[in-house]
Amino acid sequence: TYGYTSDPNKNDTDGDGLNDSTEVNNCFYGESSDECTDPDDDDSDNDGANDYDEIGTCTYGTDNDECTDPKDPDSDDDGLEDGDEIYNATWGPTDPKIMDSDSDGLNDYEEVRVYNTDPNESDSDSDEINDYNEVNNCVYGEDNSECTDPNDPDSDNDGLNDYDEINNTTWGPTDPREADTDGDGLNDGTEVNNLGSNPLSNDSDGDGLNDSWERSRELGGLQYSLVSNDTDDDGT
Repeated sequence: TYGYTSDPNKNDTDGDGLNDSTEVNNCFYGESSDECTDPDDDDSDNDGANDYDEIGTCTYGTDNDECTDPKDPDSDDDGLEDGDEIYNATWGPTDPKIMDSDSDGLNDYEEVRVYNTDPNESDSDSDEINDYNEVNNCVYGEDNSECTDPNDPDSDNDGLNDYDEINNTTWGPTDPREADTDGDGLNDGTEVNNLGSNPLSNDSDGDGLNDSWERSRELGGLQYSLVSNDTDDDGT
């Protein structure tokens, strides 16, 4: 009846928990809010979520009171199907009624399919830089065109956190995409954490000698220092 192949001997042909009559008469779903659910298909929009669950589970959205649309496989239009957002246990669940579940500026699809970031964490690598900023502020590296890695708190593996490299005003800012910002042959993290030398100058003590050159001789037992231009205190 009504153009459907429902079973006249069953009140819920597809066993989705919704009465057939309800399915063919409640026609206010879909993009134009004029579609009915299919009484012969327990998942009318084939999104992996049962029609009854979509209609009856109204715990999503900004105020946790919205339902998903049983005739729209992607209720929030973020590029991820409702079923994936609700049931995925690898990167989800995310909110199927909010395009950007963690409010970091990247929609859920971008996080899951493009950047492989956590759609439920605005700072996936916990480096104190928002995921959106990491993938959009691409002004670092040799050509000033690289972004920091939203999945790695130390994008250049120099031993310094990306946030610190960008924001520190005591010894920085250094380049979070260049392990050796000043090109002196010494890793930024080594200069800051171990040697006390300047990661922004290849001659920290201004004596005309490259930091790496001085360090190699210091390690060889000679009287050189990266941070003193008069190691023997003779005034010269």
